[in-house]
Amino acid sequence: MLPLLDALGESPAPPSWMAAVSSDLDAQWDALAAHGVGMEELMQKIEDALTEIVPRGWAVFNMQSEVIAQAVGLVKTDRGGEADELLADQWETSTYRTKRVCDRVSSMGAAETTYNAMFLHRARLLRR
Repeated sequence: MLPLLDALGESPAPPSWMAAVSSDLDAQWDALAAHGVGMEELMQKIEDALTEIVPRGWAVFNMQSEVIAQAVGLVKTDRGGEADELLADQWETSTYRTKRVCDRVSSMGAAETTYNAMFLHRARLLRR
């Protein structure tokens, strides 16, 4: 699939030989192009987080993506201190830590419906 997404970058329209294969290819091509753009944006966000935030000592994989995006923007505008404060605030507030614990508890026993129902209930109780 990646070579096909690369081909999308070279041409916004499908090759003429592909049009002969399918009459409604334009809609499919446009949908595939949208997926390619979304994938490229996601990969760029991941790369930015790894190159801008990780060298500052932060583990980005356990943080909210919106906060990481804000922090990357701050670092890129030479406001690294503000980025560090933003990231530290995420861990200082008990709300985020509680959410992470509840997310983990609610996913426990997912393969077994009886156990999963129990853990979902436990997570609900923790949220209170």
